[in-house]
Amino acid sequence: MRAPLLLALTAALLTGCGQDTPTSQATAPAAAPQQGVAAPPPVPASATAVRGRLAINGLSKIPPGLQLRLRLLDRTDPSIVPPVVFERIEPAPAALPYDYALPYDPAKIDAAGRYVIDAALVAGDAVLYGTPNSVWVLTQGAGDRADLTLERGGGLPPPDISPADLLRQEFERMERSIGGMKRVSGERIEEKVTVAWDAFADSSGIRFARQVVDDDKGGKVTYQFAYKDGEPWILRREEGGVIHMLGWAADGTLALNRDNNDKSWDAAQIEAIRNLAANLYAEASAKLKGGAG
Repeated sequence: MRAPLLLALTAALLTGCGQDTPTSQATAPAAAPQQGVAAPPPVPASATAVRGRLAINGLSKIPPGLQLRLRLLDRTDPSIVPPVVFERIEPAPAALPYDYALPYDPAKIDAAGRYVIDAALVAGDAVLYGTPNSVWVLTQGAGDRADLTLERGGGLPPPDISPADLLRQEFERMERSIGGMKRVSGERIEEKVTVAWDAFADSSGIRFARQVVDDDKGGKVTYQFAYKDGEPWILRREEGGVIHMLGWAADGTLALNRDNNDKSWDAAQIEAIRNLAANLYAEASAKLKGGAG
């Protein structure tokens, strides 16, 4: 889609306001489909589908020319690119909230798997509004209904990167950003080890910390912790050339648990390093509050 049209559509979206009665596929006026994109037939009420209400806070009117993209993604294995299991692209409804339906074949759903639905209002390849976080459906206690609230500029990452690799990228981004943050540091000597650490904070608090543990036999363990909303987020441990990383997705699920030998940790090991990261966060936060550097 050409840039002027994309800008016009974005501007039109930003001016939408007010509340409407929910519409459905059977009754909602739809925006005109993009040139060369045929509108799919309506989803019958009897069809097996993931259904729910689609809304955008503060927005009730959608300008013509946009598409609604619905996808069911397989998030069973966070170390791989999540396959798109089912997808539906239709003209965007003219009014919100909107009752959507994404048909699927139950025979292609593994009861032991994990699936998420995402939705986006798109102009060409550009996502204007999207689901900001994963919404689990169909298995592991989740049902076939999911109400979705889209956010401007939101949208799950396109299915060309695994959740684990996304966390690695975010960790590297966070590590590169610490140069502009406030630094606090500390050290202590325990029975057989020396512990030195430093931590980095922005206006929201501690965001990144590093800790080195040296023992009396010449061994060394290095930790790096990234935090989000005051909680351990992405954790890295290195010892003897073995690098292990843990990371949690926005919905709280463990999406990264691998070392460079492709081994994972058990629950006790995960809990131990989370506690270590949480304790360092508390220590660094207290020192930051006290004004010591």
